[in-house]
Amino acid sequence: MTDPPPGSRHPLLALEDWWAVWLGALLIAGVVTDLVTGVPGVGRWTASLGDAFGAARVGGLTALGGGLLLLTTLAVWMMGGAAARQAAGFIPLFMLAVVA
Repeated sequence: MTDPPPGSRHPLLALEDWWAVWLGALLIAGVVTDLVTGVPGVGRWTASLGDAFGAARVGGLTALGGGLLLLTTLAVWMMGGAAARQAAGFIPLFMLAVVA
């Protein structure tokens, strides 16, 4: 086995596949240790949009989005990617996912 070139990252920190494993393990550990006790969601959408996105739900969804933004941006930065571009793209995609 040859040594990696100087300045390159270890494959366990440089590959997206491994970051999926690390982030998944971190989230599972958060649930097991009761750091994560629930996941916010969207309510029933009956007569108006306000029914689904009440004030209490918006805070939880914002916290969820912020936490996921922090974790994924950190992963992209550690892999040597453009963290600012990832963060800028994550926000509208998260909002689209919530509305969907």
